[in-house]
Amino acid sequence: MEVGAQSMGANTVVLLLGGVAVIAFVYALVASLKAWSLSYGHPDFDALGVKKWFMGAAVIAYMPPAAVPFLKRYFAGFAVFALALIALALYAAFGGSPQGL
Repeated sequence: MEVGAQSMGANTVVLLLGGVAVIAFVYALVASLKAWSLSYGHPDFDALGVKKWFMGAAVIAYMPPAAVPFLKRYFAGFAVFALALIALALYAAFGGSPQGL
């Protein structure tokens, strides 16, 4: 009986961490899209032309101040997403048992 209870607990942890990862990913995606949509129409950002698609993170310097709160939300959401994936990997590496940690 203990084996079934342990596997049910393991499934709950995996579902919880997976759910946190998915929600954080969607949150970061929405925040980044909002920051990009606010940036269009800003003179400095529009002046980049096609280069903005190849500059990577350097394009953040040309975004307007209105986009900064959304960029912060993007980075916070991405950090939570990455931590949830790391937690899932550690949980899987130790066989899903709290005694292994």
